[in-house]
Formats: sequence, C-alpha cells, structure tokens
Amino acid sequence: MLDRKNEPGRARMKKHTVQQGEDLEQIAQSHGFKPDTLWNHAVNEGLKRRRNDAHMLNPGDIVDILDVRVKHEKCAAGARHKFEITRKQAFLRLQFLDGEEEPLSGLDFELEMDGDVHFGVTDDGMIEQEIPRTAKQAKVTFPGTGEVYLVKLGHLDSDDSVSGAQHRLANLGFGPGRHDGERWHSCAKRATG
Repeated sequence: MLDRKNEPGRARMKKHTVQQGEDLEQIAQSHGFKPDTLWNHAVNEGLKRRRNDAHMLNPGDIVDILDVRVKHEKCAAGARHKFEITRKQAFLRLQFLDGEEEPLSGLDFELEMDGDVHFGVTDDGMIEQEIPRTAKQAKVTFPGTGEVYLVKLGHLDSDDSVSGAQHRLANLGFGPGRHDGERWHSCAKRATG
C-alpha cells in the first residue's frame, strides 16, 4: 500500500489551534516560518477570508502549518560562515490620562517585560517601546506615585467578534460590564445609546 502522507515532494501539515494572546507572527515564528508564508499559503485561505488580519485571530481558530523544508547551502569547509535570521519586533504604545482625560506627561516610569526593565519619562502621556513578539505581559510602574499597571499583550479577540468589541469598548471607557463574548451588556449599551 502506498503511503501518500510520506510521498516525496508532498506537503504535510499539522494544525495549530490558536490560544488566547497568540497572533500569526508568534505562531509562524514558533514553527520556523515567516508569517506571510503561512498567511498567504492556499491551505490557510479560509482563515484569511474570515479574519482579514493576521494579528486578529480568535482563540479556537485553526492555522494549518506546513512541514518545514530543509534548506541546504554550499559552504567552503574550514571557513567561517554567517547566517542571519531577521525577525520583526513589535511596539507597545500606551497612553496614560488623568481623571479629566488629560495626558500624564513628564512621569518617570519603569516598563518590565520578560525580565527586562526599561526606564523612561512619559511624553504627552505616552510610553512607546520596542518589545519582543513573544512578550505576553508588561508591567508599568510609576515610582513617583506607586501606581502599577499590568497589561496583557495580544489578548484582544478580533474586532469582528462580540468579545473583541466588548473589550475595545471597555478600553475606551465604556464599561464596566461583563465581557463574556456572548451578548452585549452595559458597556455596549452605554456606547451605542
């Protein structure tokens, strides 16, 4: 019997179920691909049509992952060779406002992610920092006031889902209310009148 799964030249796949906080760049990187390779491959056409944006996947979405093909490079023996992999970084942009929605400018801050700490001063209430794509959480501390904020990174569902819309409305100040992804509660009612 012919085993078509292991036939030479035939692409094999595994399926990756998206977890909360994941986006295609993280998934692709963890499997040895560039995001565009997976996103633009025909096997993921249905996902691409449903989501329109590789950064807006929902938990439970399925990404088909092709087997990595080994690439061979001819190199002179005994010589030193340098190979580089380029990976995109992400940027974290946060703006802090006071009770009157005025920017909190000129505040010293500490931004901690994955054990690295960055120090700075807010400019027009903004903190902007290049961060690793794999960062899952940021901790912002304002030493002068003692305030500490924990920010989950990449945890918004797509904007075409109820839970994604609910969380975006809450982030804009239309809350509180339950953000269960099942129905519109007080946060959506306040925003939509």
